[in-house]
Amino acid sequence: MKKRNLFLLLVIGVPLYYWLAYPSYTYRYRMTVEIDTPEGVKSGSSVIEVHTIQWPEWLSGLSGGHTTQTTVRGEAVFVDLEKQGMLFTALRWPNGKTDYASLILRDVLPISPPPKEGYDTPQAAKYYANLKSERTELKPEQFPLLVRFRNIDNPKTVEAVDPYKFSIIFGEGTSVKAITIEMTEDPITYNIDRHLKWLSKLSGSYLHGGSTSRDAPLGLHGGDFQIFKNRNKH
Repeated sequence: MKKRNLFLLLVIGVPLYYWLAYPSYTYRYRMTVEIDTPEGVKSGSSVIEVHTIQWPEWLSGLSGGHTTQTTVRGEAVFVDLEKQGMLFTALRWPNGKTDYASLILRDVLPISPPPKEGYDTPQAAKYYANLKSERTELKPEQFPLLVRFRNIDNPKTVEAVDPYKFSIIFGEGTSVKAITIEMTEDPITYNIDRHLKWLSKLSGSYLHGGSTSRDAPLGLHGGDFQIFKNRNKH
């Protein structure tokens, strides 16, 4: 009987201890893009999920020496401008830096004071997980990389869209009205494949089909439009 009780204690107690000592946190936010056009405002949105988990140091060997992992799931926003084409928000910064999806909240909904451990941690994720309906409008310098495809069926025809020169590409009377982020508990959205039919075939490869960024248009890959990505951190 004692052995059975000890066994139950280990089976239940050990996982419970690590669940309490090393909690994980998940939050979701909706990005909405609104575009002014001569026909009126057109918009699109996408829900992205960020999940951060940590584990004890002695388990870090199973993950290359890391004790924290952030997983991002979701996709880019697209706005159908009909005759003018489609606008997409690649999930990276205009300067080429990645991790836009998991770190943009750092800029638009900063923690005060900033967490000592950094924003890519369970502590920061807990803060955002407790925000229920915060909404904020992005400044132009906080926008993700905006792109369009001259031929929607050919990923190599991608080109960047300057938000300050929007009408040059999409025509007179068009402009970015607003890009907003709002915390939400809505389901993750997966709709972009309907328009980028080649996306699933890339399997995360670069837009020219290669496995490296060499000669890739804008250095973009499939994960910049639809993501299921892990990132480890010490």
